[in-house]
Amino acid sequence: MSELIRSNKVTAFWQGEGVAKGVFYKTHNKIKEVLSDEVEGFTFPEGDEENPTTAQDKLAAFKNYLMINATQFGIEYDPVDRRADEFKFPNKYNEETFKEYSKTMAERSIAAVLEKIQKNVIDGSLVKQDLLVDGTEITFAVGDTPEISIGESYNNGNIKYAEATYPVAITVTVRQ
Repeated sequence: MSELIRSNKVTAFWQGEGVAKGVFYKTHNKIKEVLSDEVEGFTFPEGDEENPTTAQDKLAAFKNYLMINATQFGIEYDPVDRRADEFKFPNKYNEETFKEYSKTMAERSIAAVLEKIQKNVIDGSLVKQDLLVDGTEITFAVGDTPEISIGESYNNGNIKYAEATYPVAITVTVRQ
């Protein structure tokens, strides 16, 4: 048997003419599409007059079938988010959460760049080129008050597109 491809998300929607399409994803990448009329062993649930089955109920049943039987399609369905906590961010942003998480990302990005520069200082390559003196230390601080420009919002008020500009101070300290 070939190796299964991991999927962490399944969606289902109506394709047309009573056919549902299920899509397996890994994060945002589409892995496989499955049509309900091509799946052996699956039938939509039928209701009765007292308990009618809605179109949404039928889609939910198809999606559930795909999740449970993913291996027959060459997929290992595993919805667990395996990222480290420091790399998990909300799915929806309002102005406050955008402010908080954009600052976190700015600090991470700046820290990564300055860490590489500091490594070059410590290793001496920037010192050897007479760009910095031995003992130089580089630090930074990101301000708490960003300038936020919201480009577009969803109808529910969550942010769709936005930019945040933070004041940043980079300090170069020379210790001899």
